Amino acid sequence: MAEVELPGGIKFKGGKIFVILTALTTAGGALWGGFEFYKDYLTMKEQIQEYVAPDLSGFDKDIAVMKEEMDSKTDLIQTEVEMLMSEMEMMMQEIRLVADVANELKNDLRQDVRRVEKIVDRVAEIREEGGEACGFSLDVLDRQSCQSFLDQAQEKYGSLDVLVNNAGVESGAKTYSMIDEDDWDHVLDTNLKSVWRLSKMYTEKVIESGKKAGNIVNIASITAYRTIKGQFPYAVSKAALVKATEIMALEGARYGIRVNALAPGYILTDVSRILLESDQSDTFRDRIPMRRYGEFEDLDGPLLLLCSEASSYMTGSTTVIDGGHICAEL
Repeated sequence: MAEVELPGGIKFKGGKIFVILTALTTAGGALWGGFEFYKDYLTMKEQIQEYVAPDLSGFDKDIAVMKEEMDSKTDLIQTEVEMLMSEMEMMMQEIRLVADVANELKNDLRQDVRRVEKIVDRVAEIREEGGEACGFSLDVLDRQSCQSFLDQAQEKYGSLDVLVNNAGVESGAKTYSMIDEDDWDHVLDTNLKSVWRLSKMYTEKVIESGKKAGNIVNIASITAYRTIKGQFPYAVSKAALVKATEIMALEGARYGIRVNALAPGYILTDVSRILLESDQSDTFRDRIPMRRYGEFEDLDGPLLLLCSEASSYMTGSTTVIDGGHICAEL
C-alpha cells in the first residue's frame, strides 16, 4: 500500500484513508464555495433592498406638505361653497319676497279694479236718474294724489261744498300684542292721517276762495265707543277720529267750516265682511236691540243731514247709526 503523510508528520498507509481525505477536501471546498455564495447572496439582497425600498424619509415629508396644502385648499373650497350657499339662500329669500310683493300688488290691483268698477257703476246710476256725477282716482296715502283729486273736483265744479272722509281699513283680527308696526302705520295712516291731510287741503281751498263756507263729514265707527278684542288698531283710529272731529270743528269755525262725523254700527262693508259673515255672525246680531245689521240705505238720511244746510247749526257732533248697539245691555 502506498504511504500517505498528513500534515503534522502523521503517516498512513492504504487507499481508504486517501479516499477519506479526498472526500474531506472536496467537502471542504464545497463548504467554502457555499460560504462564498452566501456572502454574495447577502450582498445582492442588500442591493436589492436598497433598490426596492430606498430611503423615503424625504419623500414622506413632501407628501405631508402636499397633504397639508390639499387640506388647506379643501377647507378654503368648503368655505367658499358655504358662502355661495348662503348667498343663494339670501337670493332665494329675496326672490320669495319679490314674489310676495308681486302677489300683494296683484291683489291690490284686483281690488282697485273692483273699486273703480263700483265708482263707474255708481256714476252711471246717478246720471241715469237725472243727477250729475264724475269719478276721479284717489290714493289717500299719497299726498300728490290727494291734491290732484281736489284740484280736479274744483276744476270740474268750481267750488267744493262738502268733503266726506270715508277711507278705512283694518289689520285683521289682531290684538295690540299681535300687530306689527306695518299694521299700525297702515291703519292709522289710512283712517286718521289721510283725514287730516285731505281736510287741511280742503280748508286751504276754502280760504283761497274767500267763500267762508265749507263742510267736512268724517266717517267714524261705534268701535270708537264700544269694541271687542281683536279690533286694535282700527278702534283706536276711529276713537281718535271722533276726537279729531271735535277739535277740527273748534278750529275750523273761524273759516266757516263745519265738521261732523257719522258713527255707523255693523254694516256689511269690505272692512266688516270678515266678521259679519263669520260663524259669530248670529251672536253679534243678537246683541243689537233692533236684531239686524245696518244697510247702506240706513246711512242716507244722516249723511244728507250733515251734508246739507239742514245741519247748519251742527258742528263737532258725531251721529251714531247702529240700531241701538252702543246702548244695549252688557
